[in-house]
Amino acid sequence: MGKATAVDAHRSESADVKLERENVLQVLRGDWVAAVRGITLVSVDDNELVIAQDIDQSDVNGVGAAHSGVLYTIADTAAGITANALEPGTQWLTDTATIHHQALAHRGDRLTATSKLVADGDGTRRFETTLRSSAGDVIAILDSVQVRIESEDAEDPA
Repeated sequence: MGKATAVDAHRSESADVKLERENVLQVLRGDWVAAVRGITLVSVDDNELVIAQDIDQSDVNGVGAAHSGVLYTIADTAAGITANALEPGTQWLTDTATIHHQALAHRGDRLTATSKLVADGDGTRRFETTLRSSAGDVIAILDSVQVRIESEDAEDPA
């Protein structure tokens, strides 16, 4: 992956990118992790994406709480789908991410992840993704930087 550069904490006024439902669905159809995890699309508008996953027995750890890796996967999936759906034909991967746990989630919870673009830089984009329980409690917040990568097709001149 490329080295991330710092981006301003606020979205550039000149950024003119919008989420479109068909682009989101196309990215989601190719995401096998989302399919295996049972992640579904809840909503999409110009500025944010919302996905959901039900927490079942296989998602909880030895103390009965949703495993932090499961929480990260849901939030990172939302950010990744958002990044890749903004501009069809470009590819983005997570470069750095920090998750801030706020509360516990348990088996039976339906978690929603809402991802928003908060900064748009040269080859990097910063997203904030909020993970909420079915009761509306904030479970975690993921701050992530996505970097644009070159597709394998673009590198092969043949």
